[in-house]
Amino acid sequence: MKPYGAVRDTLGLLGEGLRRIARRFGAATDTSPAGVAKTLALPPPLLTAPSTKGAFPIDWKDADARAGVLNQLAQTARGCVRRVRRQLPHLARSTRRGLLQAARHLNRVVRQDFDIDNDGRMTLSRRTKDRLVSLTDPQARRFYKSRTQPVDGFKVHALGEIKSQFIVAVAVTSGTVHDGVPAKALIRRAKSVVPGLWRVLGDGAYGKAKLRRQVREELQVEVLAPPTAAPAPRADRLSKSDFVVDFRSQTATCPQGVTTADAVPARQGGEPTVTFRWPQTSCQNCPARVACRPGKTVGKRLQLHPEEEELRASRAAWAKPELRAAYRKRIQGERLMRCLTRHGARQARAWGLVSAERQAYLIAMVNNLKQLARHLQTRPTESLLAELL
Repeated sequence: MKPYGAVRDTLGLLGEGLRRIARRFGAATDTSPAGVAKTLALPPPLLTAPSTKGAFPIDWKDADARAGVLNQLAQTARGCVRRVRRQLPHLARSTRRGLLQAARHLNRVVRQDFDIDNDGRMTLSRRTKDRLVSLTDPQARRFYKSRTQPVDGFKVHALGEIKSQFIVAVAVTSGTVHDGVPAKALIRRAKSVVPGLWRVLGDGAYGKAKLRRQVREELQVEVLAPPTAAPAPRADRLSKSDFVVDFRSQTATCPQGVTTADAVPARQGGEPTVTFRWPQTSCQNCPARVACRPGKTVGKRLQLHPEEEELRASRAAWAKPELRAAYRKRIQGERLMRCLTRHGARQARAWGLVSAERQAYLIAMVNNLKQLARHLQTRPTESLLAELL
C-alpha cells in the first residue's frame, strides 16, 4: 500500500525537512524567514526557492556537483538539528513537540542515508535499512518485493477462506516488517472467526519452523507452506541431514553408524540448542573423516538448529506428493489479494499506519458484503424467507 504522504528521495527529504523546521521555528519565535535562516544557519535560497534543486544553480548531471550539494545539505541539517535542540527550552511548551518531531525526522534522514568518509564529507550510504521515505507520512518505509523492485509504503497481510472468498483476518504493518511476524496473530484472529479452522496455506514466510510449531501447539492449526530449505552441501562434504538424530533419546548417529549421547547445551541466534560431540578416537581412523571433519584434529561437532526436529519433520512432509497437491490450492487465495487491491488497497487514503489499517478493514468488509450478496443470490427465495421469518 503506497503512503498518502509525498515520497521523496534523499535530496527532497533534506530540503523539505529543513523548510519544515524553518516554518515551525519561525512560527514559534515570530521570526521572519531571513531571521530564521540566520539563527539556524540555513542557506536563504533554500527557504524561498520553489524546490530544493532550484536553490542550487548547478549542473545536476554532474556527479561531483550533486555530491557537493548533498554534503552541504547533510552538514546543514546536522547543525540545524543541534541549534533547534538548544533553542527548545526557550520556546513555548505548545510549540516544542512539533518542532522536536521535525528535528528527529530530519536527523533520521541524515543518519540513515549518509556515511562519513575519511575527509569528513557526508556521502550517500549503500546500506540503508528501514528507510524513511516521507516526512508527511513518517511511518511509511521502503521495502523490496524482489531484489530490483522497491516499494514505498505499508504491507497489507490477509487471510481468507478459499471456497467462500471471505477475508477473515487483516493486518497492516510497516513495509520492513517480515511477512511472518504478524502471521500468528492473523491465524489467531481467523480461528476466532472460523472455529473449525485446522489448516492454513501460506507462502515461504509462513514456513519458518518456529512459527509452525507455535501455531500447531497454541492454536491447533497446521501451517502448510514451503519449509526453509536446507543449505546446499559441497559435493565432497557431509551435510547435517546425513546425521540421524533421535530427539527422544537425545542421541545422534553419523553416516558410519557411530552413535553419541554426548550433547552439550549451546545457543544459536539467541535460542537454546545442543551440540553433539564424537570422541577423537572414533573419528581419527574413520574412512569418511575428510568429508566429515577436514583439517580438524578433534572429534566431530554437530550443532543442531533450535527447531531442528520441526525442520526435519517439515522437510520430510513437504516431499510427500499428497501434501504438494493440497498446497496447489493456495493459488486460489491470490484472488483474495486482488479483491483488496481492486477496492483500493494499493493506495492509502490518509496519513499513518493506523489509518492504513482502518482502510484495509473497511475494504475487507466491503469485499465480504459483496461475497455474501453473491452467495445469497444463488439460493432459492423460499429458503431465504424461511430463515428470515
